[in-house]
Parts: sequence; structure tokens; C-alpha cells
Amino acid sequence: EGEDITREDDDDEEEEDDDEDFEDEDDYDDEYDEDEGSSARRKRRRESGFILEEADVDDEYEDDEEAEKGYSDLIDTGTSHSPFERIECRCLINSLLLQMFKERKDDEIEEYYRKKYAETNDRYYSANELQPEVQQQSLLPGVKDPNLWTIKCKIGEEKATVIGLMRKALAQQFTDEPLQIKSAIAVEGLKGYIYIEAFKQTHVKQAIEGFGTLRLGKWQQKMVPITEMTDVLKVVKEVVTVKPKQWVRLKRGIYKDDLAQVDYVNTARNQVTLKMIPRIDYARTRGIPKSAEDPEKRKRKRKPPQKLFDADSVRSVGGDISQDGDFMLFEGGRYRGGFLYKTLAMSAIVTEGIKPTLQELERFEAAPEDVELELPVKSSKDSDEVQHTFAVGDAVEVIEGELKNLRGKIISVEGEKITIMPNHEDLKDALDFPAHELGKHFKMGDHVKVIGGRYEGDTGLIVRVEDHVVLFSDLTMHELKVLPKDLQLCSDRSSGVDSMGQHQFGDMVQLE
Repeated sequence: EGEDITREDDDDEEEEDDDEDFEDEDDYDDEYDEDEGSSARRKRRRESGFILEEADVDDEYEDDEEAEKGYSDLIDTGTSHSPFERIECRCLINSLLLQMFKERKDDEIEEYYRKKYAETNDRYYSANELQPEVQQQSLLPGVKDPNLWTIKCKIGEEKATVIGLMRKALAQQFTDEPLQIKSAIAVEGLKGYIYIEAFKQTHVKQAIEGFGTLRLGKWQQKMVPITEMTDVLKVVKEVVTVKPKQWVRLKRGIYKDDLAQVDYVNTARNQVTLKMIPRIDYARTRGIPKSAEDPEKRKRKRKPPQKLFDADSVRSVGGDISQDGDFMLFEGGRYRGGFLYKTLAMSAIVTEGIKPTLQELERFEAAPEDVELELPVKSSKDSDEVQHTFAVGDAVEVIEGELKNLRGKIISVEGEKITIMPNHEDLKDALDFPAHELGKHFKMGDHVKVIGGRYEGDTGLIVRVEDHVVLFSDLTMHELKVLPKDLQLCSDRSSGVDSMGQHQFGDMVQLE
């Protein structure tokens, strides 16, 4: 009997140990499921041990998810089982899951797991993304930080007053009564006010005492709300918007106030490449030391006129020209088609309020429709101002009125009133015409000077007369097409150097 009692006790202890082992395994399984399970946990169902009453396989991912989440529900956790039985049950469930996934394609399985863990990943990343915003919010001023006070100041003395407050703070720094303010601010563009940072209004009054420029703000100081304190020091960068083909003007240098056209914009370096009409002194001989130049000429040195780049004229004065693709290089400038292409900083140009004149656009051979031109407006003050280019001695032709096609020569000019002597055998007396009824008349062989347009200052011999007048330039030996109104009879010849202008049209020459 004693042995039977002892065996029963031993059996009871073994069963208790087995129960404890099963409870430990259940706890381990629960922790494992909590670590790798989804965020939405549900209470497990209790089924009869080792019995799979119904198992369906569907194409819906939700059923697959429920099948995976509840695969452990097939085990009756309320009943104790041996470790071998548990292992056998898990192998059965794993084989069922494996069979289920074999029937699915790879992309379907990938989409299933992507949806399953999407919610957890979104929650994880959103928490990380909030961290920089939280850090930025911590830098904003709060109720425990010093306040900002607005004080009236004498207009134009804002910066000087702030510097005076700084010097006063340094002078009283190691005394018995130092200034209690934290900072003083003069905002650029804000006239008549300064800002002082301090905890109390009495500290502000103590600091501004004795400043004559702050007498207006001595009796009243206004506190800036906490929500508006950051706006006081907000810096708004002025962005200059420049685009190709835009018209601009230069601020400084030899090309100051000259019209230029944007060719290329480099936003990374804040630079712009401009197309402009060069200003080259064709009368100055290159290759001569400055000490050998005439000092009187150097004193009388003026800004060269605008004129398209002429390689022949540059070579004739000793200039050295090199080639770089389509560009010609001369004295650090890049030239193409007669124009200068120069790269400058954005700060060197004016982009707003640019109104090119019609004469400037003619030099660029451009008259775009979207450009606002600065046309001369006749007012009551300058009603008598001359708006034509007629001069005494010009040959003219009547283009309007009863005497149309009548030709003559100008003998006097009085404002808009032009007096001509007609070239007609029946008309012996001088006739008066308004300027708008006359036009300049030229014939082949006339020597003229260009007084307007892109070829201004050039001279030449007329070779054809059409809608435009075609002349042969004395300087470049090229044909130029000019409007009749921009020409004037002239006997002089334009020349940049002494070696030019020595020949006339029709002279016999020898080629070297």
C-alpha cells in the first residue's frame, strides 16, 4: 500500500510538471504570436482537440489572412497535450498553409504580404517623419521666452539707435545696474520703429532712457504677440526672374543704360549671358604702349559709339582676332554676327520697367509684338519740337497732296514747316510744305551718311534705290540696306584709321 501511495504521488507530481511545461510553452507561443502577429489581435476560438471540421480555400486575400492568423486556433489550448502531439499538430497546419501558398502565384503572395504589413509600416514611418517637425516647433518662441517690444524711433535713425543701445549695454555690463534687455533689432525697410527683446516692460524703459531718438516711444511700448514674433525676422529673398529673349539694361561700366537681350540664363551660378551692340574704339591703334600715346588724346577719351563688330576695321588698327567656333574673340569679348556676347551677374542688369525705343530695336533688327515700345509722345510743352530729320540742301520729293511726285531742294527749315525750291520749269517760286508731306529723295551715285539705325555714322555710295536704299560702305566695303529717312547727303567719308577712306568708287587699285 505504501508503494502504491508513493507511485500515485509521483504520478501527480509528473502531471503537475507536465502542466507547468505546457503552460510555459503556451506562454512562449503567446509571446511569439504577439511579436510576429498583426496589429489587430483577436481572441482565439476554442475547438475540439485535433479536429479540423471545415477548411475552405478561396481566392480572397482576407480569407487567407484569417487562415494564417487562426491556424493556431485549431489547437485546444484548454486541454493539455504532450509535446509530440503539439509538434504533429503544427506540422499538419504548416502542410495546409504550404499547400495553400502553392496554389497562389508569386505576385499574389507578394501583394498579400504587402497589404498585410502596410499598416504597420505606415505607422512606423509617420512617427519618424514627425520628428523634424517636432524639433522645428521646439525652436519657436514660447511663454517662457523673452517678449518682443515695439518702440517708436526717429525716422532714419533706427540703425544708429540700435548701435547706441548695444554700446550702452556693453558699458553697463559689469556695473551694479546692467541692462536687462536681451537684444535690439532694426528691421531693414521698417521706418520709424525698432524692436527690443526683454522679459519685462520696465527693462525696456530702463534701456531707452536717455535716448533722444526714442522720445516718441518713451511713454508707450507695444508688445508683439508670440505668434507674430517669427515674422519680424523673416527674410524674403527677392527672386529675379529672367528668361531668354528678354530685354534688359546694364547698370554700370562702359555699357551703362545700353539695351541688351538675354541669350542664356545660368540659374545655378546666378549669371546671365547678354547679346548687345559693342562699343569698340576703332580709331585707337592697338599694339602701342600707353606711354607712347598722346596724353591729350587720353584726356579727351570718351565712350565709343555703338556699332556692330567689324573684323576688318579691328585688323587694320593692329587688333588681334582669334576664332572659337562661331565666335570671334577680341580683347576678352566674344562676337558673333556683329554682336557682343557677355556673361554678367544678375545684379549687374535691370530687368523691370524696360521699354526699348524703336531706334534701339532697329539696331537689333527686331520688332516683337509683345514688347512695350517707348514711343515719343507729343505734349503741349514740346508741340513745336522737330520730329523729322530734314536739313537744308536735302533733295526731297512730295509724297502726299496735290503736288505729289514733285521734287525739289530744301532751302529753309522752320520746325515742321519745310521750304523747298521745286525742280520744275513752270514753278519758279519757293513752296512751303509740312514735314509729313515730304520724303527724302536719292539717286544712284549719291554719297550719303547714315544718321540713324544700326549703321549710324557709316558713309557710303548709293548703288540701288528701292523701297530701301542700298549703299556701298566706305569703311567695310559691304552693301548696307538703310531706310531713306536715316540718310543724309554727305561729302565726308567715315574712317576708323588713316589707311581707310583714301579711295573713291570706280578707282583702279592693285591687290597685294
